[in-house]
Amino acid sequence: MPDQSTYSYDALISASLQDRPWVENTLLPRLQAAGLRIFVTEMVEPLDTEGRAKITRRIGEARYVVAVLSPASLENRQLQFEWEIAIERNFLTRTFCLVPVKIAPLDDSQIPSQLAALTTVDFTKPDKLEMAFAYLLSIWEV
Repeated sequence: MPDQSTYSYDALISASLQDRPWVENTLLPRLQAAGLRIFVTEMVEPLDTEGRAKITRRIGEARYVVAVLSPASLENRQLQFEWEIAIERNFLTRTFCLVPVKIAPLDDSQIPSQLAALTTVDFTKPDKLEMAFAYLLSIWEV
């Protein structure tokens, strides 16, 4: 895996606009408090050649991609493309970069098989939030 300093961001948060309040109010403050450099996908990119290139470049700039899983994100074609690029990077570089986090109850059959095969951090249980954050932050060893 490339040295951490080769990345512009410690994590790219891949989330739907509907999940933005959770990202901004719950996830982002904790990651930033740990000193992590975060990029949150904000723009809706057209999935034409230029848009796909922009997304691919952005993912390459992040050490990890945090895929926020919810009913809204599972219906979003741009997010699906982002996750596919991260999965491809996992395969091509033989390094782990995609971290799925579940923020809403989902049936396992709803989650794409490539994501279901990865360890998912579960934020759906209020009494286990601290454990979920501890596990997530352990990825960056902070």
